[in-house]
Amino acid sequence: KDLRESRAKAVASDIDRDIIGPLLRLNFGEDIRPPTFRFLTEDPTDLVAFSTGVKQLREAGTRIPASWVREQAGIPEPEDDEECLGDLTPQEVAQAEAAALAAQAVAAQGGPPNAGAGSDAPPPPAG
Repeated sequence: KDLRESRAKAVASDIDRDIIGPLLRLNFGEDIRPPTFRFLTEDPTDLVAFSTGVKQLREAGTRIPASWVREQAGIPEPEDDEECLGDLTPQEVAQAEAAALAAQAVAAQGGPPNAGAGSDAPPPPAG
């Protein structure tokens, strides 16, 4: 890791001196202070371990900001109309709405018509 960082600093210094500096002087003159080029050398987040830890903390009742989780995982905030993993399809939304309406109708009638079906109670006598 130290070798990677030292090499990245050396190459970034060369880029500053040999590319960025001359281009800025050519386009903007000598009076401008050039920016410093840097490589990102941090190790990536282990998403499996990170998501497991977040899940365990949530189950323990810890409130975790979604923006922080996205930032740590490197996941951008979705746009309003952007399709996202985990979103329901229009067909799934319609099915969920129909199931909710059916459940409300059954509840309004006092329960499902076969409330005792599947129980261990003996069947009523025929008759």
